[in-house]
Amino acid sequence: MNEIDTTESRDQEDILRRIEDSAEKLFAQKGFSATSVREITAAAGCNVASINYYYGSKKGLYERVLKRYLENMCKIRIAAIDEVTARKYDIRDLVRVFCESFLDSLKGASGELGTSDLLLRECLDPALEGSPIERMVNHLKVVREKMVEAIERIYPELSGESLDLYVISIIGQLWHFAHLLTEDGQVHRYIEHPISYNIVVEHVSDFSVAALKNLLSKGGQDAQD
Repeated sequence: MNEIDTTESRDQEDILRRIEDSAEKLFAQKGFSATSVREITAAAGCNVASINYYYGSKKGLYERVLKRYLENMCKIRIAAIDEVTARKYDIRDLVRVFCESFLDSLKGASGELGTSDLLLRECLDPALEGSPIERMVNHLKVVREKMVEAIERIYPELSGESLDLYVISIIGQLWHFAHLLTEDGQVHRYIEHPISYNIVVEHVSDFSVAALKNLLSKGGQDAQD
C-alpha cells in the first residue's frame, strides 16, 4: 500500500468513526425513528450521501452502531475480568472491577453514560428484525460465563447454576443504576438526591459481596430453591 492509499484509508476510517460516534449519541438520545440522516451527518461533519454510500441506509448504520456498541461492551468487561484473574484476587476485587467495567462499557464511543439508552430504546421499540434481547444475550453470554468461572475459582463449592443467577443479579443492579445516571455521573430519575458513579460502584459491590457470603453460609441453596 502506497502513501496515497494509506492516507485515503485513514481519511475513510476517520469519516466512519465520526458518523458512527454521532449516530450512536443521537440514536441513544432520540431513538431510531426520531433521528434523521441529516442530523447525523451534520453532527459528523460529512455529506448526507455518505450514509447510503458506506452503510446502505439509515437502518444499516443503526445496525452497525448497535453491533459496535455490544462488541465494545463485551471487550471492556472481558478485559477487566482477565486483568483481575491474571493475579491473586478475592471476591471483592473481582466484583468491584466488574462493576466498574460494566458501567464504563455502557458509555459507548462518546464516553457518556447516557448512550446506554441506545440498548434500552432498542428493547422497548425495536427498529431491527429479531429479538433485541436475544441479540444482547448472545453477545453478553461470554461475559457472564467468564465471571462465573472466576468466582468458581474462589468458591468451588458453589454450583454453576447458583453462580449464574448471582452474576445475573449483579448485572440487573448495574443495569438499573446505569439508566439513572446522567452524562456527568449524577442521578436524574427516580432518586431524589444526587448520587455519584463511585457510590453506585461501592453500593453494588458491598451489596453483592454480602449476598454471596449469605449464600455461602446457607450452603449455596438459596439460588436453587
